[in-house]
Amino acid sequence: FINIYALLNNKSISELNLNIKNVNLNEFIPLYPNFKFKGLTDLEVFYEKNSKKTSLNLNSNIKDFKINNSYFGQLNFNLSNNVNNNDSYSLNLSVLDNKRKKTIQSYGEVYGDKMNFFDIDFDINDLDISFLSKLSEKSINEIEGLVSGDLRLIKKNNKISHKGILNLRNGKLSIPYLNVKYSIDNSLVNLNKNNIVFKDIIFSDTKKNKGGLLNGKIYHNDLKEWGVDFKINSKNLLVVDKKLEELDVFYGKGYFSGDFTLKGLTKNVEIKVNGITENNTSIIIPWSDNYEVEDDLIVNFLDKNRNQNNDKFQNSIDESRGVDVKLELDVNNSAEIEIVLDKDSGSSIIGKGDGTLVMEIDTKGKFNIWGDFTASEGLYNFKNIGLIDKKLLLSSGGTIVWDGNPLDAKMDFDATYEVPGGANPAILLDNPSFNKKIPTEVKIHLEGKLLKPDNPVFEINFPNTSGTAESELNYRLTDPQIRQLQSLSLLSQGIFINEVGVSMQGITNNLYQKASDVFTNLLGDDNEKLKIGVNYLQGDKSALLDVAKEDRLGFTLSTKISEKILLNGKIGVPIGGLEQTLIVGNVQMDFLLNDEGSLKAKVFSKENEFRYIGDELGYTQGLGISYDVDFNNFKSLINKIRNKESDLKIIKTDFNNNPNKINFINKN
Repeated sequence: FINIYALLNNKSISELNLNIKNVNLNEFIPLYPNFKFKGLTDLEVFYEKNSKKTSLNLNSNIKDFKINNSYFGQLNFNLSNNVNNNDSYSLNLSVLDNKRKKTIQSYGEVYGDKMNFFDIDFDINDLDISFLSKLSEKSINEIEGLVSGDLRLIKKNNKISHKGILNLRNGKLSIPYLNVKYSIDNSLVNLNKNNIVFKDIIFSDTKKNKGGLLNGKIYHNDLKEWGVDFKINSKNLLVVDKKLEELDVFYGKGYFSGDFTLKGLTKNVEIKVNGITENNTSIIIPWSDNYEVEDDLIVNFLDKNRNQNNDKFQNSIDESRGVDVKLELDVNNSAEIEIVLDKDSGSSIIGKGDGTLVMEIDTKGKFNIWGDFTASEGLYNFKNIGLIDKKLLLSSGGTIVWDGNPLDAKMDFDATYEVPGGANPAILLDNPSFNKKIPTEVKIHLEGKLLKPDNPVFEINFPNTSGTAESELNYRLTDPQIRQLQSLSLLSQGIFINEVGVSMQGITNNLYQKASDVFTNLLGDDNEKLKIGVNYLQGDKSALLDVAKEDRLGFTLSTKISEKILLNGKIGVPIGGLEQTLIVGNVQMDFLLNDEGSLKAKVFSKENEFRYIGDELGYTQGLGISYDVDFNNFKSLINKIRNKESDLKIIKTDFNNNPNKINFINKN
């Protein structure tokens, strides 16, 4: 309840009695920007003024006293005027915790006709300073610690200052935008004028307990505008530990050695990091969630909402409001940089290397990157529509260069995809006798803007493959369009494919091939001596064409009769034939005439590819002999033949005349 008695004399109060019981403190105390007071208040005030003197006596008891929701206990307060000075008042304040321990004991004087001057001494014992977190929730929060010591608080000439020495124990603070928390070892803090000074304080992150020395100060203007000016010389300090959240422009972990500074008013702190990366550093930049891959290019990313995405970057710093971040980093091989190209599919570039990066984020929504990064190793994770999920190895020397806008970063990378288990190139060689997989690599050169590269350049390599086969395969892949088609097939399916036009036949045959591959793999592996396959091929029955071909259910057989005889065959049963149902097919038998298999005799029977309407089904039979030799040009072929003849002569001469009997043997 509240009970008031007042006596007026000439429109001014000459006597006042005020009695308050169990009233919430925040209902009658003035609001203060950085502090909110709570508690159940009992208050007694006696005031009397006459021509001779002025008397004031104020007694207050506040239970469950809180500042910014930090619990202190019971606050006792007394203010009374001095007998010999009507404008001077004595102040006595104490705070007791739940165990009746005094955390604050204060004595002092308040003077002036409007009580606008004071000089108060505080004896502090294990005072919880968590209430200071409200000074700057968005830039620095979760302030913790216990403070003990002596403090003198003075207000003079409308300026508040302080002096004293405090002992800080178990100090901690957090930077929410970077999601890091730091601890401060037990240390002495000096209070001088409007500064709280820290000198050579051991400072470390709370997760890895790595850090350095902290120097600097916290300052204020009449306890209203608070600011910080800290510098930390760090060693392997955790400065970034962000989880992915909506609209984040970067996240990950960053360990750095160097200088780490916090400067400015607490409502708008500037954070700078200038140093080198350390082990376990991994920075991820999630560019966008609205990029797709064009159907005809493996890594051509389209920004369908360019303006919207730019707006997203310009407006994505709402959660960092009150923080300016500048990272100046010397990146080395201990750090991993990941750039997420498509958040939904997960396509990304991950690499380790060297470079220099400058990243800036401010409260106006700006996010800029300058610098370059040269990869020494890494992966390009290419994923799309849930069907393609491939890892391409980045070649050493690839670069990414930023010049401000992160969306305009430029890259120059070579990435290599090794087809698991290799691929069978028989369909390229038109050689059914070649029935095994060989090591196959797809190499892609990526250049241009990171989110929208230039058309990629494809190469297909066959490491550890004989020169003869490699030369023929390279010849078959000379055409860039064919090379691109086969590269895409290797990336998506791991196989070489027939060159087909864009027609319903080609589309449906690709679908049938998918189903056939599944069933064929159940019957045998590509590297087995005996391989059986099943396929279904749709015929072309277009009325606009003068050729006709039935749908066909086929079976394939590939085996070795002996080490010198190879058999490959295919039979099919036409379905829905124009006139009759026949069993048709192809068969080829190869005879290896030397150990290397370069000299072959061949016998075959092959169904004619086209049959005009009304004609009988036709076959072509034949036999032949072939010899394979590896050469790069015609001159090297002539030299190879001459060297063979020369080697034969040398063998004879050296064997008969050379006393050392060094024998040159022609294995052929």
